[in-house]
Order: sequence, then C-alpha cells, then structure tokens
Amino acid sequence: MVNKSLINGNTYTMQEAAGILDVNAHKLFAHLRDQNILNDGNKPHATYIHQGYFKTKRTYWTHSHLGEQEYVRPLVTEKGLRWLDGIVKQAPAGVGLRNCSTPDYRGAFSATG
Repeated sequence: MVNKSLINGNTYTMQEAAGILDVNAHKLFAHLRDQNILNDGNKPHATYIHQGYFKTKRTYWTHSHLGEQEYVRPLVTEKGLRWLDGIVKQAPAGVGLRNCSTPDYRGAFSATG
C-alpha cells in the first residue's frame, strides 16, 4: 500500500517509487517490461505517459568511445504511484516484487526529497 505521507504531488524516480511501494526496484523494472508498460530501454510506452502515470526526462552522459549519449529517465507521477500500487498488488507472488525489509524501510524516503 502506498504510504500517503510520502506523496507530495511531485514526480519520483523509479527507485523512489519502489521505495515508497516497498518493492525491489530491479524487479519492478523487470515486471513493468514484462507487462509491456516499459520498453526494453525502460521508457514508458506513450499510452501510459498520456494517461498521466509517467513523465520522462532526457539526460545525457558521455561514453568514453561513443561520446555523448542520451538516456530517457522515467519519472512516476502521483497518479502513477497510486496506479503502480495496484500493479504491485496484482503481481503474482512468484514475481517477488516485495522487499523483505523492516516496516520502517519506507521512512528512508522523505516527502520532500
């Protein structure tokens, strides 16, 4: 369940969203790719962006041989965070999204940070 005290109306990285949902970020990415929500490059499909679940941010990094490379970072909206909570709840137990952490794990993420 989404910890509503951690939602502030901003966008969240997938790692932050996974922390709020108390799931493993790598497994969340994999599950969303399996569900065809993210493409192989972890970019949300346009349908999910248009529905308001995600935004994207273009960032650049420099590869030692290839030069400047573009990366599209998925950002989860508040609406998307609630929607992802439903995706997580519907995931088969065998997917193993849930963390085996202590209940205070969610407190590691601040509502403003």
